[in-house]
Amino acid sequence: MSNKKLVRDILISIPIGALYIYFINKINEIIINDLEYNEKIKKSIMIYFITVIVSLILAFKIFGSGRTYNRIIKYSLIFSSVYIFTNAILYNWPELQIDSKAMIVGFALILSILITYKLS
Repeated sequence: MSNKKLVRDILISIPIGALYIYFINKINEIIINDLEYNEKIKKSIMIYFITVIVSLILAFKIFGSGRTYNRIIKYSLIFSSVYIFTNAILYNWPELQIDSKAMIVGFALILSILITYKLS
């Protein structure tokens, strides 16, 4: 694989990832539209976590190998998952309770270890 192809794939995956992030945010707005503020925070974090898990499974299992291998989609799903996770945590961090914060940090640690093994 040449560096030109890698750079091209990354540059193409960025707008696809941005569209994916926009789509997930709109789905989240539709789902939590009629809820109270505290319930909106809980539901949106849950939706974002489920989205991150599903996106990473799609990236590594479906688009990572076999007949459905697509490096551009894989990169866009990985980049957008990292962005969604980081944005959801940083935006809602002050409202979270201590046990939720500990679970999120643990999840982030496990997720980062798994991603480094998959990417190397």
